[in-house]
Amino acid sequence: MSGKFDHHFDFGFGERYGHAVVPYRAIETEVPSRPGLYSWHFRLPRERAEEAVPFLSSLFQTEELEVSVRANMRQRWSGTLRSDTNAFEHGLSAALGAAFFAVAYPLYIGISVDLRTRLKTHKEQLELYKDKIPAFPWSSQPSDTDGESACFGLRVGEVFRSARYFETEWLYVKYITTDLDDGRGREEVMSDLRAAETTCNTLFHPVFGRR
Repeated sequence: MSGKFDHHFDFGFGERYGHAVVPYRAIETEVPSRPGLYSWHFRLPRERAEEAVPFLSSLFQTEELEVSVRANMRQRWSGTLRSDTNAFEHGLSAALGAAFFAVAYPLYIGISVDLRTRLKTHKEQLELYKDKIPAFPWSSQPSDTDGESACFGLRVGEVFRSARYFETEWLYVKYITTDLDDGRGREEVMSDLRAAETTCNTLFHPVFGRR
């Protein structure tokens, strides 16, 4: 049964695809409690979008890189490189909002045996850490665990807090689900999703991908 946030694409000759796009406010009610793969995204605000520019710059752009370079004859260089790139140097064009949504660069890609519970926990942790400095440093955690949710929430919440931008409602989630009633067991389903997650993270380099 399709939900109101489901999208289906039929390219003919049996080639069909489907996924859901759920706004931040509806995660608790519209995301199913089923296994699946998900990705977090941010869309450009419809009003006062210019207020989001510092946040988006800190979210997507790396301002500094620590580098070390070696050449022949044992020559070495090291130090800090600062970016002189400004993604918003041409302002906020009329087409940017639609383009930003259509391109939809991922902030994070993950999997879960229970999408609703996992995404709800992500959201709770994000809301907590956008207003609160954590008492512990973040570290990489195993996939589909409470620790992983806290790690993601801490890291993205820190960007909101540092940029003093708190409009989390412009976040949204895309996901696909996998049936457990197609003859496969849970372990087989999750193994399949885990392989897809690894490939997607490797190819698409989400902002908050695993470190």
